[in-house]
Amino acid sequence: MNLTVSLEVVKIVVGLLLCFAGARSLLLAAGCVGFSLGAALAAALGGGLVVALIVAVAGGLGAVILTRVVGRIGLFVVGALAGGVVGVLLASSLHLDAALILLVVLALAAIGGVLLNQFRSPALAVLTAFAGAGLVLAGLGRLGPNTPLGFLRDPQTAAQNALQTVIWIALAAAGWVVQRRQVARTP
Repeated sequence: MNLTVSLEVVKIVVGLLLCFAGARSLLLAAGCVGFSLGAALAAALGGGLVVALIVAVAGGLGAVILTRVVGRIGLFVVGALAGGVVGVLLASSLHLDAALILLVVLALAAIGGVLLNQFRSPALAVLTAFAGAGLVLAGLGRLGPNTPLGFLRDPQTAAQNALQTVIWIALAAAGWVVQRRQVARTP
């Protein structure tokens, strides 16, 4: 297994954790979204594999440390990171240029931070479900670019884009339902 495949498998696992268990722990969510945002931004802006891995790991560790240090503002930070992940994935699927990618990421990061700070658990479940589902789809698309799943990374037609969106929403909805049940059972 080469390094590229290994990184994509790690991103899929992190995406699944984020999608289905992100609301269980703020630090878990912080680490996952920090890793995801670092990997997604490095890839969207044309960084190589080693750079993406370094940025992803640094992003995950940085997000956990920042969340611990800032305490109560940690909710905003995690929400902003999760919103940023959704923004990168959305902007990449729309084939925007680098400046617009950054603008979409910053806008969705601000919205995610405000939503999570305002609505806490419900918003954490929704944001992490969407961020994780998007990361899983991007990873699956990168694992098999020449397979039927390759369109998940880079849809070429309107039909592929619509199918990717439907799959993203369906996986995110499944993750949200699982997380909502987990949070309801947590004492």
